[in-house]
Amino acid sequence: MYKENIIAWIENDLSTPNPRFNNLPRCPYAKRAVMDNKILFENIQSGFYNVVKRLVEEWDDTYDIAVLNLDYDVTPNAVATLRSICNEGYAEQDFIFIEDFPPNGNLSVILMQRKTNIDKARVQLKTKGYYAGDPQ
Repeated sequence: MYKENIIAWIENDLSTPNPRFNNLPRCPYAKRAVMDNKILFENIQSGFYNVVKRLVEEWDDTYDIAVLNLDYDVTPNAVATLRSICNEGYAEQDFIFIEDFPPNGNLSVILMQRKTNIDKARVQLKTKGYYAGDPQ
């Protein structure tokens, strides 16, 4: 069920125009990633660090992003701590981790992707005025 909630979040929130981002979607690439089957969904009930280690070791760029659903009781502060530890531990392997809390299903997720891909997207989005929108 979490996968369906993530996809609904992408379609209904992340992919809709937002004045804060010059009327571009909050995440302009998310909907295409769903359509192209470029999202790896991982439901984690325990062993978070073991799952992340395995994903880093096995990553072959078949996917653009991994959505790590934390399927256990976890506070937002704990999610932020997990994200920080992963960013420190896997930066040299070109990975970045971002936490988010999709409202559908009251989820806690960590998004995992290549940092070089994020950097390329930022350059591209800057040319489209993404960062010139409402500064709120």
